Formats: sequence, structure tokens, C-alpha cells
Amino acid sequence: MLPFFRPLAGAAPLFLEPPFVSSNLSMRYLPVAADPATLAKFVEAYLSPGGSLPDEVAHFRPSAPFVLVIVATHPHLASESDETWLSQHELAFSIPLISRSEHEGRGQASLAWTQPFVFLDDALGLATGRQVWGWPKAMAEFPTWAADWSGSAAAPLVRMQMPLPSTVTGPQQQEPILEVMRTALDPQSILAGTMKGWTEGLRALAATWGGRERADPRVWWQDLQLAVELGADGWASMLRFPPVLNSSVATLQQFRDVDEPTMVSYQALVRSTMQTERVRSFQLLGIERMMLGDPSGGLRLRIAEHATQPIVSKLGLIPERVEADDAGRRVSSFAPLWPMEIVADVRYGMGAVDCWRRSNTGWLRPLASPDAAPVPFPGEGAGRPAHYDLARGTATQAEAPPFDYGMTEIAVLELPARVERLQALVDDWFDGWEQASRVRVPKDATVSLVLLRSLDASAHVSVSFQVPVDLVSRKGAVTPSFVAPFEYTNRATAAITGQEVEGRRLAAATIDVVDATAGEDVCWRVDAQLPIAADDGQQAVYTDVAWISFSDPIAEAPATSPAAMEHAVRSTIDRSRISLLQLPSTAFRGRAVVRRLVSTPVVGESLRAIGPIRGQVRLPSYPSQSIATVLGLRGVTTSDGLFTSESLPGLRVQLQSRTGRGITLPSP
Repeated sequence: MLPFFRPLAGAAPLFLEPPFVSSNLSMRYLPVAADPATLAKFVEAYLSPGGSLPDEVAHFRPSAPFVLVIVATHPHLASESDETWLSQHELAFSIPLISRSEHEGRGQASLAWTQPFVFLDDALGLATGRQVWGWPKAMAEFPTWAADWSGSAAAPLVRMQMPLPSTVTGPQQQEPILEVMRTALDPQSILAGTMKGWTEGLRALAATWGGRERADPRVWWQDLQLAVELGADGWASMLRFPPVLNSSVATLQQFRDVDEPTMVSYQALVRSTMQTERVRSFQLLGIERMMLGDPSGGLRLRIAEHATQPIVSKLGLIPERVEADDAGRRVSSFAPLWPMEIVADVRYGMGAVDCWRRSNTGWLRPLASPDAAPVPFPGEGAGRPAHYDLARGTATQAEAPPFDYGMTEIAVLELPARVERLQALVDDWFDGWEQASRVRVPKDATVSLVLLRSLDASAHVSVSFQVPVDLVSRKGAVTPSFVAPFEYTNRATAAITGQEVEGRRLAAATIDVVDATAGEDVCWRVDAQLPIAADDGQQAVYTDVAWISFSDPIAEAPATSPAAMEHAVRSTIDRSRISLLQLPSTAFRGRAVVRRLVSTPVVGESLRAIGPIRGQVRLPSYPSQSIATVLGLRGVTTSDGLFTSESLPGLRVQLQSRTGRGITLPSP
């Protein structure tokens, strides 16, 4: 039985609900040849970790030795459930697959795709793809993104970069990953380039239907069986135009276990569907060059290999040239074969779960309804380990806690609030755990606005609104804790880990910090992605969430002994964070595949530079993100809807901070 997913009332969602329609979607396909053996090995490791999938579910193998590099522009990607829409740029590596399963002694085959590497520039799209379907999306930047690829002059068309190495707390630097460019026409070398291009294309096609393994009659017999098993529907879907937009995408959806991060709390083989509703246009890219005999259309890809993002080596991509860049990185160049562009309206439906498991179970059959009891596959007993799969590398994965943030500067502003509103918020959010433990808001509670900034090279900053609570166990033991209904970080990897592993409402955001100059305050500005009302629905855009300013020191602050200040800091920082870990169901709207209460210790060490501060927070009010209303903050709202609250005396400290591994609290 799947529990209900409980959103936080009044707060913008961290992901959008399917189904979606992407209108006027532009998808440019750049096929790149790949080594069949390497590609097959990767597909097996990625979609069937340890070869553990039941025979009744599927066994996957590449249908051709190609990988499609897809450069997509979504100008209007809208959720049909709440009319929220966003725009984003996306780049994906897609592998064509044949999926074969055994059912009652008979084989069944179908066509599918898998996209093990997906990059985009939209935080809401990132969380939606990862949590709803398990697509391994990673945040990237595109300094160059050409809307028009026509022309003959040499020019860069797409440049992509992302922060590597991918860690929650360590230093990150934007590293170049991929570049698409149009080369200049060189009449003197076009013959050699043409011969090489056609040779590579024919060689890749020959690898599909030829090769030494074809001397084995069993291989031909398997292909004949496959042709029969595909049936009329399978061959029709293969011939349907455009085929890549009318197939299912197979993904291994997985979430780390908070108690044991090397294991999974949930893992499933998910198939998400894409259906073309209208084809607006189709064209070959670089048709003039193709007419001269160049199958690449004059396009080239350059992909840099990184230890945490090993795209070329994992997929077995076959380069035409390998060189080292100025930083010593291995960069491979590729000539795509017959690139094309399709502009269409595409619908993304709800996903289907072929099989699923938890850390202590074997593979279970799909649920017929959200209230049905799980049924294991034959021979799949309980207690088999389900490890978190790292087949793709680590740059697109949720990190494994605990985390050491090093020396950090923390400013805590205490904001007056209505305690009854805070208790109502906690009661509604954590409803269902009152039999195991109770979460109480102290009678004198204030909302702590905590600003954290690392003092090392990591440039990590975060802003959180924290509500102090007492966690009361069944036996009456009280643990000082806090909940954070609103949290923001400038690290996309930290947001992924916080959401998927600990269940935090941690959103990726842009946070600007302006240091104090003579006679001025320190100012922080938080920009996050929120659904904002537009003429044709709710558009998700980056907008202002909060302006925070504080001064140091407070001249009129009463004298405080070091011991009293130390106690105040410890009561603010050395507490456990209570969060509701709930992961949405792919197949059943409004349900969760995981719903747990998690306690994570937050620890401060080597405390120094303690000083009193006071500040002001200004909060815009949006229908989807009214922080002041949700938290019951006391202050003044101006005619333009800007809420202003003056803080009580707070603290500013420097210390070594870290968080421990989360602990799942007992459920009713």
C-alpha cells in the first residue's frame, strides 16, 4: 500500500506533476557511432544492476551501435494537472534498445530507449525528471546555445559546462563538457572527409548485422525470433515517424537509503512514454554538405572526458580524433551521421513501473492499484541486498552523507512569529507519526533565519527558515530539533541530495551576498524558481524570494557573558533536523513510494568570533510561495505586497560545521 504524498500547503512545489505537453519542441539528433560490445556492457550494468532483473521483466540490449546526442529546446513545457509551465534547454545521450522478456515460456520483444546522461539548465525540470521518472538529470550551463543552425560559415552552436567534481561540500569549478560546432567548408579536404564519413557510417551499420559473431547460426536464429516477437505493433512503432518520439524510455529509478547510503531505499525499472501529437517541421542539418557527400552535414562534436562524468568511455563512443586541451583533459571529436531536426508537440504521460524493490526485498511486481499488497516475482525472496547503482559515474548521483562543511560563517536572525500557526503547520505536515513521536513547537518559539557561507574555496552558501521543535518519543524523551519548511542553496548537487536522500525542502537558487562596506549592512538576496501567475497559466521563473540585511554589531545590545552566548549558539546550531522524506509515485498520482520521518544531526565545532547582530527581512508574496503567511511571521505588509519583519537580536559566528547521517524515525 502506497501512502499519500503530502505537499506543504502554501509552498511552491519542488517538482511538477505529469502528464506534460511540450509545445513547439525542437529536437536536433546527432547520431554518433559506438562500439557494440562496450555499449552492450554499459546497458546491462545500467538497467539491470548485477544482472538481477527477473526474466519476466526485460533484458535489454542495444538495437544498433549508435548513440543519439539530442539537443532539445523546450519553449513551453506545461503540466496538465496544474497548468504550471517552464522553458528549458536540454542535452541528452539516448541509446536505442530492444527489450526482451519471457512470459509463460514465450518471448516478447519491444523497442525502447534509455537516456543515461541528461543535462539541463532548469532547477524545476531537474527535480521533476529525477523524482518523477528517475531520469538521471544533472544541472548544466549553456554559455552558447544557437537557435538557428543554418549557414555555412564555421561557428560554435552549443557549449555546455557544469560544476565538477560533483560534491555537496567540496570546491566546484565550471568545467567544459561538450561543444557542437559547424566546420568551414574546405574543398581541398572534402573528399577525404567524405570518404571517412561514409566509411564510418557503413562500418557502424555493418556492425549491426555483420561481424564475426554472425558466423554463429544461433545469432541469426535469435534475430529471427526477435523479428517474430516484435510483431506488427513493434514493427509499426519502428517505422512510425519520428520513431524516437513515439517510444518508451527505460530508466533505473533509484534513491539512496538515508540510514545506509550505499543501499537504496527504493529502486524501480520505470518506463516513461513520449507521444508525438503534431510534427511541425523536419529537416536534415547541413543538407548542402550532405549533397556534396558529407554525411555529417559539416557538424562536429567535442566531448571532454572527466573522472566523474565518463561519457565517452562508458558509452564506447568512437571518435575520429582524440587530443588534449590546454588543461590536459582528454577531448574526443566526433562526426555525427546524418543529423536532423524535428520540431513537434510532444506529450509525456505517466510512467509505468515494470518492477521495484526496497533495500531489504527482492524484485516485486507492479502494483495493480496504490492500495494493493506487493507481490514478489517467483524465486525473488526477501533480504537480497539492493545496492545503489553507480554505473554512470558519480557526477549525476545524489551524494552519500555525512557531510563536513569545514569552516563556515553563520548568521542567525530570530524572526517573531505566531506560535499557533507554526504548530498548525507542523501538525499538518507531519500528520501520521503522532503515535510514534510528537513534534511540538515551544511556546516561546521564533523562526530562525539561518544564513550560512563557507569560508573556503567551495563558495557554498545557503539560506533556511527554521522552526524550533521538541521531538517527544513514546517514552517521553525530548530531543531539541528543528524543521525547515523553506531552504535554498546555490549548489544543485546539494539540492538533489537534500531532496532525494533526506527529504528536505531544499531548492536550488541563486544567492547573492554583498559584503558590508563602511557604514553599510551586509545584504543577502535569494532568487529561486517559483510558479508565477502569467497570462496563460503559472510560469516557473527565477524570481526574488527574499532580501536580507543585517548589521554587526548591535550597539545597544545588552552585555552577554561568553557562557550565555555559547549556550545560545549551541541551542541554535547543535540540534537535529527533522524532515519528511517522501518520494512521488511514478504510476499513481498523489501517492508516494517512500514516506518516512528522518532525523539528521547538525553539529558545530571550534566555535569562534561570536557577536550579536540584528537585521531585517523583506519577503515578496506570491500565491505559490508565501513564506510570511505559511510561517505566521509578524511584521508589516506594504501596499505592493512586500512583507517586512525586523528581527530580534541574533548571533553571528564562525565554526566548523557538519551534518551526520540521517536516521529514520519509527512510523506508526
